[in-house]
Amino acid sequence: MKRLLIITVFFFSAILILPASELSENAINGLQYMFEEEKLARDIYTTFGDIWDLRVFQNISRAEERHMSMVEDLSADYGLVFTEEASGDFSIPELQDLYNSLFESGSVSLEDALEVGRLVEITDIDDLDRFLSVNPPDDYRFIFENLRQGSVHHLEAFNRQLGYRESAE
Repeated sequence: MKRLLIITVFFFSAILILPASELSENAINGLQYMFEEEKLARDIYTTFGDIWDLRVFQNISRAEERHMSMVEDLSADYGLVFTEEASGDFSIPELQDLYNSLFESGSVSLEDALEVGRLVEITDIDDLDRFLSVNPPDDYRFIFENLRQGSVHHLEAFNRQLGYRESAE
C-alpha cells in the first residue's frame, strides 16, 4: 500500500502545474466545496473527539486533515488557493449552517454524535459522486475517488460503532 502511495505521489508530482483556466467554474467550485466539506468533517470530529473522548472521532479527524491536504494540493496544481477559516467557521454559508446544526445534534449524546458522523460521510459520498459525474480532469477524478473511498471507510467505522451491519458502498 505504501509503495502504491509513493508511486502515486511521484506520478502526480511529475505533472506540470496547470492554470485554473484549465478547469471549468463548476470544477473550481467543486474543489473549494470539497475542501470546506472535508474541513467540516475534520472540525466536527475533532470537537466530538474532545467532547466524547472516542477514538473513532480522533482517528477520522486526522484522516480528514489528510483529505483537506489532498484537495489543497490539487487546487495548488491549478494555481488555486483556498483560505482555511478558523475551526467551526466556513466561507460557504450552506456548510456553516450544516456545521452549526450537526454540532448541536451531536452534542446531545454519544449516539447522536456517531449518527452525525454517519450523516457527514453519507453527505460527503453523495457530493463526491455528484462532482465525479461531470467528467472532471483525470487528476481531479483520481483525488475525488480517493476521498470517496476514504468516506466509505469512515462510514463503515461509524456503522460499526453504532452496531449497524449494512454496507457503506
